[in-house]
Amino acid sequence: MDEPLLFQALHPWRIYEALARHTDPPVPLPPREELLALETEYLNRPLSHLAEALRGWALGRGLGDPPLPVGRFLEGGGVELRVEAFRPYPFALAFRGETPLYFDLRGRTVRHHLRVNRGGILFGRMKGVPVPFLSRADELYAPLVLPLFGLDLPGGFLGEALRRGVGLDWGREVLRQGSLYLHPDPRALALVLWDADKGVLEREAFPDPEVFAARIYALVVDGGPLFTSLPEGPFARAVLEGDEEGLQALRAFSDLLAQGYARVLAAFSEALPFLPRFLPDGRWVKVLEGGRPQLLVGGKKVVPSGPAEPPPEDPLLAFRFYWDLQALDLSAGGVDLLEVTPEPLALPEESVAFTPSWVARTG
Repeated sequence: MDEPLLFQALHPWRIYEALARHTDPPVPLPPREELLALETEYLNRPLSHLAEALRGWALGRGLGDPPLPVGRFLEGGGVELRVEAFRPYPFALAFRGETPLYFDLRGRTVRHHLRVNRGGILFGRMKGVPVPFLSRADELYAPLVLPLFGLDLPGGFLGEALRRGVGLDWGREVLRQGSLYLHPDPRALALVLWDADKGVLEREAFPDPEVFAARIYALVVDGGPLFTSLPEGPFARAVLEGDEEGLQALRAFSDLLAQGYARVLAAFSEALPFLPRFLPDGRWVKVLEGGRPQLLVGGKKVVPSGPAEPPPEDPLLAFRFYWDLQALDLSAGGVDLLEVTPEPLALPEESVAFTPSWVARTG
């Protein structure tokens, strides 16, 4: 027999199922009761037979081809399940009977690799390990995998890397979690947090590395992984330096920009794909579609105030004058808002100049 029967792989299969249902979006699997009935039916058949039944279930409902495990026997005894197509990162999990042997997680490079066993965590490299990778591993895999091996690590994978002095790649040193932006400083044991939706800056200090790591781990488990995509311009520098005055200046300028973008969208719905992803203060720019598109900033609709005014004779000149004047007037702290003044929106065959009060095609 080349592959394990389902009953021989039942323990790693249960871990796979838990991870599959927890990932975002979840792997398409039948409801728990229906899956239990299938497991009973296939208990004494090869694991691949159950996988084919589940694949047919998902494809028959138009849910796509689910990433399902492939099983094999280990030379020293035990069973390994490997899931090559699992997202965000493929993994392999091995058991001998009811005893877990190892959990392997790997991404694009050796920097995105770690192994967990009862001895602890082995990192693929001891320097340059990306923090966003570890945060994703902490958010999805750690809550299930670490207890499986009896590891009590309140800081998760990232906390263990910090404790052991593993070299980390913090990207631009400012990380994003939805509308929350973080600057963790492991040397100073401090954390700067900017909530872009609320416009609130907070600073936290920690008595030791363990408490610092546990705080980041709790943030990741509660709010999801950390990313490096940020608004362009002086924003990251302002978060990095805890420049509250500068961040509030970015926010005031962003409020005007949101009004301007809403004015554009109300006049030219075809401009939708050309709106920026972020406002300069870190708030997301999204569009509510279905009928006339509506601008959402921080989850709230932005409605242009008052009726649209007629554009000036030279809209391009008026556009630059308006935004430069606002930037000079609102700049504060260490932020020079001239760095974030907008350009006309460049549509395929024309450009669009705008302010909160008017919008005009400029050819």
